[in-house]
Amino acid sequence: MRISTKGRYGTRAMIVLAGAYEQGRVSARQIAREQGIPLKYLEGLLCSLRAARLVQSRRGKGGGYRLTRPPAEINLSEVLAPLEDAFDIVHCTEEGDRCRRSGRCCTQEVWREIKQSIDCILCRTSLADLVRRQEELEEAPVGD
Repeated sequence: MRISTKGRYGTRAMIVLAGAYEQGRVSARQIAREQGIPLKYLEGLLCSLRAARLVQSRRGKGGGYRLTRPPAEINLSEVLAPLEDAFDIVHCTEEGDRCRRSGRCCTQEVWREIKQSIDCILCRTSLADLVRRQEELEEAPVGD
């Protein structure tokens, strides 16, 4: 499984919004500048996240984006779902796949276990967890 640029940039944008949750809305321009994401690209990602009801937006003065729920209530799986095409590491574990080796392939179960482990990590990792991790990294002393 490889997380695409959409997934990585979208996650970074959501971490910014999670960090500013108590302060209010954040403009797309501010997120783009802070994270080094092209504004037009970011706007497309935010549109997908808004359609998934993870963010809301307001235009005009005091406008911008904010999370629809507290950061502790949004997990990484929810963030990636509207941004990524598939989470399967191999096509034969996708739901509805008609692999002709299904039931006779000893690796298929291993691939499913790996997928389940990934899903478990994504589901148990909240935006609040990621904000905490980011703050710890920013507070850590720089190596010699």
